[in-house]
Amino acid sequence: MVDGKKLKAMLAAIEKTEPPPFTREEEPLVTAPSPLATPSCPRCGAQMKIRVARQGVNKGKEFWGCSDFPKCNGTRLLEDTAVLEPTAL
Repeated sequence: MVDGKKLKAMLAAIEKTEPPPFTREEEPLVTAPSPLATPSCPRCGAQMKIRVARQGVNKGKEFWGCSDFPKCNGTRLLEDTAVLEPTAL
């Protein structure tokens, strides 16, 4: 067991050596893509997902692909998202 004075000294030593925890403003923002920025499929209207091309001239590049693949193979260029993102009020 530790008496009150010794515990207080131990806590003071820890406060001096450890940085304070993140505050709300300092926390890194990790957000999921906004549903408003996610385009709908030009073929079937389903929500699209970001995918990576595995073959062809665009191999390794990201693009929007239909979430209903393989039933639907609708695609969009990733750059099309800029038009769909919500504007600041």
